[in-house]
Amino acid sequence: MRQVKRDAVSNACDGALVGSAAASLYQVYLALSDQVPQNILAPILGGTAAAALVGALVVAGGAALYERLKRCP
Repeated sequence: MRQVKRDAVSNACDGALVGSAAASLYQVYLALSDQVPQNILAPILGGTAAAALVGALVVAGGAALYERLKRCP
């Protein structure tokens, strides 16, 4: 099996996708449980953007830490 070298940008993009998916699932949960806020646009966009940012930071940081620890004997 061929080793694929991943860079920080692709890891961050993957994390942003995971964060956006998690935020979208949470918004679906809120809609199904009838907990929709009055001003619907700001919480949905803000929550999705925040989740994407946090997901990107966590996955990119975790991948960088993994690569750094892998190089140390």
